[in-house]
Amino acid sequence: MFRVYLLRLLFRLSLAGAVIYMYAARREILAAAPGFSLGGPFTPLHILWALLMLDMLPHFFPTRRNSLAGKKQFSSYYKPLAAGAPPQKLTEYVKRVNKRAGMVMAVWLGCHALLIPLCLKGVIGPPELIALSAAYSVADLVCILFFCPFQKWFMKCRCCIDCRIFEWGHFMMFTPMLFFKSVYSCSLFLCAFLLLLEWEINFARRPRQFWPTANAALNCVNCRDKLCRIKRPKAVGKKPEQE
Repeated sequence: MFRVYLLRLLFRLSLAGAVIYMYAARREILAAAPGFSLGGPFTPLHILWALLMLDMLPHFFPTRRNSLAGKKQFSSYYKPLAAGAPPQKLTEYVKRVNKRAGMVMAVWLGCHALLIPLCLKGVIGPPELIALSAAYSVADLVCILFFCPFQKWFMKCRCCIDCRIFEWGHFMMFTPMLFFKSVYSCSLFLCAFLLLLEWEINFARRPRQFWPTANAALNCVNCRDKLCRIKRPKAVGKKPEQE
């Protein structure tokens, strides 16, 4: 799985490189995004859109190419522990991680609210927003493989496997798409929002599946993903956090 995510990082670096090239040398391609139509005329934006969609759609299902960190929302990956996980502790866990997740969302949306006046004044437009989204797509995998400020400063979870907001990545990637209207931006953001909504509904319905104290599959001894080869997990060798 670590190799799979390295390949995904290379894939997104390639996409980001293509966007940077278009921004620097063929800016008119990105500037045409408000008039984007799936029916044509065909442009490099159609390729970029299709690749981003193909990267995102598998996350709606428990596919082999995705980490358990995102698949723990599906019941087929739930391995209940025979002991522990009292209801009171579960309630405390839900309140704690929801509070932390709320802080992340507030900071993320608050920071992006600063883009509103820049967009209204025409300082930035679709080319800059698409380039920003491409940068976020790379940063998403950097967070998984190397360093995650959300984990360190907000969520304080052991690793990606038990992260409460793991599947927020695409929503964050396509947040810049909120600031201009087109089929290109609306379709990508809507799909990302539906992915976020699926994740949140599953957490609300089955929080035990997200909690290492209740789900044995999330404990280090049972983990087969090994995404932590570089970004070492918190409290390695100790009992799972009671979070």
